[in-house]
Amino acid sequence: MGEQDAERAAGFAADPSAWGEPREVLTGDAASAYGRSVLEAAGIDVAAVERSVGRPRVGGGTGRRGVRSPRVNVTISPAQEAAIERLEQQGLTRSQIVREALDRYLAAG
Repeated sequence: MGEQDAERAAGFAADPSAWGEPREVLTGDAASAYGRSVLEAAGIDVAAVERSVGRPRVGGGTGRRGVRSPRVNVTISPAQEAAIERLEQQGLTRSQIVREALDRYLAAG
């Protein structure tokens, strides 16, 4: 980013209305390409940004971008809900609790 661009960005940050209405709206691939060019111009490792976006894959594996991990939806009892909430107070997520319980059950079977 050049010095002039940095000054313009600082001016916009101070008063966003100073730039007025947008002249052009980018969407889709054009918006993606423009965003990438801005990051590259600022010296940011775009590949590193792309790797850090989104949720990590279950089990730490790799997969195709945009492909969700398999899911299972279940109905639970109020007692099970209360037990999960107690474990959440210890810093665990619902997903972690359920995955660990399922792993234990499947290993015992």
